[in-house]
Amino acid sequence: MTVEQKNLKARYEVNPLVQPKEIIMKERTVKVGSSRDLIDPDSGEIHAVNAIYQRKIVDSERFAKIYLDGLAKTFGLTKTAQRVFQSILQLCEKDSDSIWLNFMLISKVDNEIPESTFYRGLRELLKHEFVAHSDIPNKFWINPHLFFNGDRVRFITEYVKGTAIKDDAERTKIEEKGQKRLID
Repeated sequence: MTVEQKNLKARYEVNPLVQPKEIIMKERTVKVGSSRDLIDPDSGEIHAVNAIYQRKIVDSERFAKIYLDGLAKTFGLTKTAQRVFQSILQLCEKDSDSIWLNFMLISKVDNEIPESTFYRGLRELLKHEFVAHSDIPNKFWINPHLFFNGDRVRFITEYVKGTAIKDDAERTKIEEKGQKRLID
């Protein structure tokens, strides 16, 4: 009988699955457990949250694609903004929070980008605060939280059942009318 077969037949006095668990696979690590330290930034309340965490190791090219796709999905970026962002990433210098930026510089990185596309994408990146105008023409500040030369990134999506939002809104209404909270 193999170890895997023994594990399928094993019996436990206490639940062995309660503790967080880490499963190591070829290109990724999956962690399953409970994240009890998630704090609601609006109310300061600590929520118990079940967490499923996956860690993947990828090469540089794949990492760049995942990073760009993750930001695009998170901020709802159009293909135009993604294209300009990708070009700006290539122009960024390490340990700098600013960049000289104009159509001529971008066209050296992406020689097929039309000028109107560049400006449309730049407007969108300004709107989403990826970059900001400086007081010097053609110099832009870059958001260091979105432009970085690191080797790790986490995109976290929290899913909350609609009833929980409705319950929170109802509780807030009741508390505004003078009802005291039973549990803090």
